Amino acid sequence: MNKRRFRLSKKLIMITISFSILGTILSTWISPSSKLWRKSIFKTSIIFSLSIFIYRGNKNLYWKFLSYSLVIDKIRAPLIILRCWLIPVSLMASINNLSKKSINKQRKFILFNLIILLALVITFSTSNILIFFIAFEATLIPTLLLISRWGMQKERIEASYYFLFYTLIRSLPLLIGLISIYNKEKKIKLITINWKPSTLISPTLILFCILAFLVKVPIFTFHLWLPKAHVEAPVAGSMILAAILLKMGGYGFIRIYRFFWYSFSNKISLTLIFFCCWGGILTSLICITQTDLKSLIAYSSVSHMRFMIAGISTGTEWGIKARIIIMIAHGIVSSALFALANIFY
Repeated sequence: MNKRRFRLSKKLIMITISFSILGTILSTWISPSSKLWRKSIFKTSIIFSLSIFIYRGNKNLYWKFLSYSLVIDKIRAPLIILRCWLIPVSLMASINNLSKKSINKQRKFILFNLIILLALVITFSTSNILIFFIAFEATLIPTLLLISRWGMQKERIEASYYFLFYTLIRSLPLLIGLISIYNKEKKIKLITINWKPSTLISPTLILFCILAFLVKVPIFTFHLWLPKAHVEAPVAGSMILAAILLKMGGYGFIRIYRFFWYSFSNKISLTLIFFCCWGGILTSLICITQTDLKSLIAYSSVSHMRFMIAGISTGTEWGIKARIIIMIAHGIVSSALFALANIFY
């Protein structure tokens, strides 16, 4: 009975969060201009308060099925809470920069942030491969619009092109890889795939699947879009990129790599670990030469995320726990650094 109540309460909280986000999206077009920011920050703060209860009593939580395609575990819950926390913080950091803009631009800015929040909540809570891919890619357009329309300099158009083409080019291989997994397993549940790793997976399919997530993280050699996007994006865009969108790559890598763990550990993992450590050292050295504060924070993010991917690739208990600590700590610290950088700018 207690387990049933626990599952029911979590399900109600997730439904409440989803409908609260939709209600906040609708209210942005109704609220008067004088109360737009106050109401948006207040409502998103309530959403964050609700999200905290997702993790309540989840010390030993692994998988909890809230519905047919809705799952919460010890990895998903902290990322959902982090995302809900970031929205009111990023809105508060953007008030001074956007208060002089037209009211329509202010409404659209808040709307794009809420759409990203809704897409990420779906990404982190679904167990369906198809819904995961759609929600994973749904963040592309609103993030692109945040960079291109609210960026501070003319170079924001170039940064938008980098962001668009880097993320679009890697999405097709991921889709092909997910379709191949479905044709092989005849199942679309991430939980089922994770518990039954396959021994007959080609290295090409492995690269197809993980390449999309490695570009999203990003790792060294796939990182050129990130410093440009961070430098040209508004403060809210930089905070969203650093705190959550980079974590989507690590989260997707966690969910998919277990399916081909045997082939991955025998053929790719050692090379990827070495490549991540080597690239992390190089990007740390690049940080020394940076004169732009936001670019410095962006390159440090590349370095930190590479070590997170290296920890996941080990497949050990220490590596699994360390990756969660790095993802959450980096999400909080890096977004705070961008908020401080905006004050100095």
